[in-house]
Amino acid sequence: MFKFNFFKKKPEPVTLTAELPASPNVPSADLFVDPTPPQPTRLTNAKEAQPTKLTLFLNKDYWSLGRRDGYLYHTAESFVIWKRKTKAEFQLVVDQLIQEKSTQRLTLLNHIVSIGGIHDATSTQLTNSIREVESDIERLTTQKELSAVDEGWIMSVLHGYQLGFTQGLKEYVEGEALLKHGSLF
Repeated sequence: MFKFNFFKKKPEPVTLTAELPASPNVPSADLFVDPTPPQPTRLTNAKEAQPTKLTLFLNKDYWSLGRRDGYLYHTAESFVIWKRKTKAEFQLVVDQLIQEKSTQRLTLLNHIVSIGGIHDATSTQLTNSIREVESDIERLTTQKELSAVDEGWIMSVLHGYQLGFTQGLKEYVEGEALLKHGSLF
């Protein structure tokens, strides 16, 4: 059975205070404003943190955009105009990236001049960085030239839009045929 003991004292809560051993390497706890220890932060790469203008441009949903335009405008002329406009936007983004890379290259060259022959390892690292930037500039220039003939990175954008445009046009034509066929009854 269950017994009640009304005369027994309530147990007092036990408070534990952990004191750190006195050591010359451990600071006193009263020095800290926040009692929680710091958490290690994860270092992120600058390229991972923010997508570039080019990445944002290439990752848009061009199929859906093409489908919408194909349904709404459904003319070859509107497709050609969009294609020209998109290629021009792509080339502008690439030109801006080339300009940024050229500025970065100039900055690295200035660093090499400023350190002179004082530190060979740093000069070599800067030279390698310049080579990488020049390689990026060359790659971007090649992509810009390829975009003029619908090749390179722009090709996926154009093909996605064209497939969507064709689907939208097909849906428009089927809808019109259904309306015309339905009006006979």
